[in-house]
Amino acid sequence: MPLLRRVRTAPVLLASALALALVACTSITAEGADACDELPTLSAVGALPAPRLEWTPGCAVYRLEVIDSVTGQLQWSVQTLTPERRTIFNGLLPGINYGLAPIDADQAPALPLTAGRTYAVEFSVARAENRSEVLGYAFFRP
Repeated sequence: MPLLRRVRTAPVLLASALALALVACTSITAEGADACDELPTLSAVGALPAPRLEWTPGCAVYRLEVIDSVTGQLQWSVQTLTPERRTIFNGLLPGINYGLAPIDADQAPALPLTAGRTYAVEFSVARAENRSEVLGYAFFRP
């Protein structure tokens, strides 16, 4: 019985340690990547309907929003939240296909892109205390 009790409490202890580590961070970021400190350089690779969004440097962001630069309409949004859906974190890395959210990311349904039209991508990063900061906008034309 004591072994069973220890096995059941291990996830609780691990979750508590992770929560404390997250609170101590100034920005919460995917493992192995630094959060973007400034607006990265964007490139859209590939053809419609789902060009791949690449950026350099290869830093992590919390949210991407693709906006039609003519109408101002939100075309697609993708963001990362912790599994319990309480905390934002910088979990998006370069190489995301338009309209296809990475595993563990949330998204708004993607609207079709129009060839030759310019789109703005808003880059946002997670900061301490569940706050985000918009780094700015980069543009692409599929």
